Amino acid sequence: MGSWPIWGALTSRSRSAGIAIELGEVLSALSGLGGVERAAVIAREDRPGDKRLVGYVVGVTGTLDPAEIRTVLAERLPAYMVPAAVWYCRRCR
Repeated sequence: MGSWPIWGALTSRSRSAGIAIELGEVLSALSGLGGVERAAVIAREDRPGDKRLVGYVVGVTGTLDPAEIRTVLAERLPAYMVPAAVWYCRRCR
């Protein structure tokens, strides 16, 4: 497993589908989930014009289910602010 030298939102604001998204709000919601020790949120653009939010989490103990994390975030955030993907890592080096 690789290491994540930078934690948190890499920029404070991103634009996706013409909507301004405060990455700090997404990061706050992600970091506030039970079992999350560290979190990061980025806006990835793997294909030109197709920007998506991705969340990365390290759990305190046990395992975290990325699908469950997205479900909980969907209850707390507007749909356009829920990361398209969440990656889980048991620990960070």
